[in-house]
Amino acid sequence: MKIPFTTEQFLSVFENYNTAVFPFHWVTILLGILALLLVHASHSLKNKFIGSFLGVLWIWMGLVYHIIFFTTINKLAFLFGAAFIVQGLLILINTFLKDKLSFSFYSQTKNYFGYFFILFGLIIYPLISYFIQGSVNRTIAIGLPCPSTIFTFGFFMTAGKKFPKY
Repeated sequence: MKIPFTTEQFLSVFENYNTAVFPFHWVTILLGILALLLVHASHSLKNKFIGSFLGVLWIWMGLVYHIIFFTTINKLAFLFGAAFIVQGLLILINTFLKDKLSFSFYSQTKNYFGYFFILFGLIIYPLISYFIQGSVNRTIAIGLPCPSTIFTFGFFMTAGKKFPKY
């Protein structure tokens, strides 16, 4: 199967996105760090904050990255964008309407793996991307699909037993 775009076109999408949304990266990184710290907190609003952050992040990626930027090189990005928006809405529904998302850290193997995935998506993935690309503008960081998916998966691993299977 032939990919409908070149590597250079793909990397230029990241560059265009990063340039257009600056300083959004710093905001998402700070919110991601806050969410990670809140996993350890006992504050009653921590689940609402983490769920809100993840839900809005997925809607952002669907709308801004996929639909606005990625569609310039691949029209299937409209489908990807819609799927990301639906996922974001499901996270928000399960955070607010169904109250099924609760996040906490216990000394269990799955939580350590979850913590690793959160840190990988938030810090390690962007650092690797930066060193490979050699450019801040081409760095793939949270707010873009790959590291944000890993980051979200990590939080889902810290979610309680009411976590919806879909």
